[in-house]
Amino acid sequence: MSEKVSSIMWFSLAVQALLVLADHDGLCNSNKLAVKLDSESGFLRKILSNLVKAGLIQAKEGRDGGIHLPKTPNKSFLQIYTLQLNLNLFQRAFLM
Repeated sequence: MSEKVSSIMWFSLAVQALLVLADHDGLCNSNKLAVKLDSESGFLRKILSNLVKAGLIQAKEGRDGGIHLPKTPNKSFLQIYTLQLNLNLFQRAFLM
């Protein structure tokens, strides 16, 4: 996969991951999530990492770990979009 990934692809996978997690009970393994979304697992993990940092999802590390939505979601899709825009601006700063 190309190092330069469009912001549309990033946003699309982030939203799709959130929708799958909303329909999933308990922890979801990132590899299984990547298969469901037909995405490269390494790329999806980068997206998930940003979602964890933003507080949109929670992660548990380790053998029995995984990701899940917080019990009381406190973020909106507008905040996800803002996160994506900030990431896009950050990436552009390094390309100039």
